This record gives sequence, structure tokens and C-alpha cells, in this order.
Amino acid sequence: MDHDALLGQQTHWEDLQCATENLGHLSALISRFQVNEPQLKELRCIRDHSKVLNAEQTALQQCCKEQQTCMAEWEQCTDEHKATLTEAQVALENAKDHMAQLKEEHLKARAAKEWLVNVHFFFVCLSSCCISQR
Repeated sequence: MDHDALLGQQTHWEDLQCATENLGHLSALISRFQVNEPQLKELRCIRDHSKVLNAEQTALQQCCKEQQTCMAEWEQCTDEHKATLTEAQVALENAKDHMAQLKEEHLKARAAKEWLVNVHFFFVCLSSCCISQR
């Protein structure tokens, strides 16, 4: 019976020795934590700054997408204006050609009028000559 009691006490002593070792490890970790506390503060500061930078990057990416959308709209508008300008230039060239044709027709009409005036004058003169010879 004493033997069983001693064995029980031996188990308790082993448990206590294991707990003591664990406390030693825990004490070493706490000491290391306290020694590394400035480094941990710096790491926390870096982590917080990294979060801010990530948020700014997300905002900049969104802004970039908006700018790309706006640029695509401007390019489409530019293409539409170029097409309109090309149509206007073609219409202007057609109008110039038509105007040149009208000027040519006007000159022909003026020449025809002058010819008619000359012919009329000739007939008037001819009629006058014919009347005076009778």
C-alpha cells in the first residue's frame, strides 16, 4: 500500500515537474515577447500602413477603370465626329463642284443672251435696212 502511495506521489511529482517546465517555457516566451515588443509595434504599424495602401490601391484601380471607360467614350465620340467631318467635307466638295457647274451654266447663259442681243440687233438693223430700201 505504501508502494502504491509512493507511485501516486511519483506521478504527481512528474506532473509537477512537467508543469514547471511548461511554466519555464511560458516564462521564456513572455520574456521574448517583451524583448520583441518594439519589433511587434513596428510590425503592427507596418501592417496598418499596408492596409491603408491596399485601400488606396483599390480606390486607384476603381478610378483607373472609370478613366478607361471615360476614354473609351471619348474615343467613340471622336470617331463619330471624324465621320461627320468627313461627310461634311464630301458635301462641301460636292457643293463646290455644283457651284462651278452653275458658274459655267451662268457664263453660257450670259453668252447666249449676248448672242441673242446681237442677233436681235442684227435683225433690227436688217429690218431697218429693208424698210429704208423700199
